[in-house]
Amino acid sequence: MINILAREQNFPLINIVRKEEQVKILKDMGAEHVLNSTDEDFLDQLGKLAKKLRATVCFEAIGGKMTGLVMSKMPPKSTCIVYGVLSEQPISDVEPLLLLGKN
Repeated sequence: MINILAREQNFPLINIVRKEEQVKILKDMGAEHVLNSTDEDFLDQLGKLAKKLRATVCFEAIGGKMTGLVMSKMPPKSTCIVYGVLSEQPISDVEPLLLLGKN
């Protein structure tokens, strides 16, 4: 649904998935930016793409460690909207300096 909204509003969206099959499904649906969180260089890819696209809003459905990892790659004054906890784990690994230093 977020992909449809992004396309309608003409704003870039970075999709994060956990399996290569999911990359293909989203790309076949027209998603331009799809990253696989199991890739060795996932965080580097995310950081570069977030900087390039000036990604300042994150819609986060996983929870656990992923929330902190994604937030660590977002630019200052970004917003993270957590709307699910698919990992069934509490949000973790969010550095206090990340929240304070990046606002």
